[in-house]
Formats: sequence, C-alpha cells, structure tokens
Amino acid sequence: VETAYVLFPDPWPKRHHHPRRLFQPQFIDDVRRLLRVGGMLRVKTDDLPYFQWMERVISEAHGWERVDWPESSDEVLTDFERRFVAQGLPINRVCLRRVE
Repeated sequence: VETAYVLFPDPWPKRHHHPRRLFQPQFIDDVRRLLRVGGMLRVKTDDLPYFQWMERVISEAHGWERVDWPESSDEVLTDFERRFVAQGLPINRVCLRRVE
C-alpha cells in the first residue's frame, strides 16, 4: 500500500468511549505493516481533542517520520470536510511517512 487515509474518524468524545477510537497504538502499528517503506499515512479531523490524542499516539510510535501534507488541487474533500470548512472550522492534519 502506498497511501492510507483516515479522514474524520469518529472522535468518541466521552472518556469511557476512548478505547473505541480508531487511532490507537495497535492501529498505527497495523497501518505501518501494511504500507511499503516510504508509504504515507494521511489523517484529518476537525476535533482538536481527538487530534491531540492522535499526536500522543504518534509521538510514541516507532517507524514514522512526520512530513508536510502535500497540497493538491485534485484532492477530494469529504462531505464532512466541506461542511466544516464552510463553517470556518479548522481542519487538523498530519501526514506520516513510513521509515525502516
């Protein structure tokens, strides 16, 4: 796999639901195994607390380097993203590249 996308996953905002969040240490390890070396994981969310959670998971993960999100005029936006942008809400993004 060259690129994996996680776009606006359910943030499960209640603390007792946090174990249900997609973005967990095991998930990021599983994605790493699926990607080729140099492959990208691109993640977007409008939920800042969830993004902060993701940042903690990323900081503890091995085998990744953070890179700039490449801007593209042909990038497809989700319905969620269009709605959030129209409301002036910030979109939090992270792009990771798998390293050896």
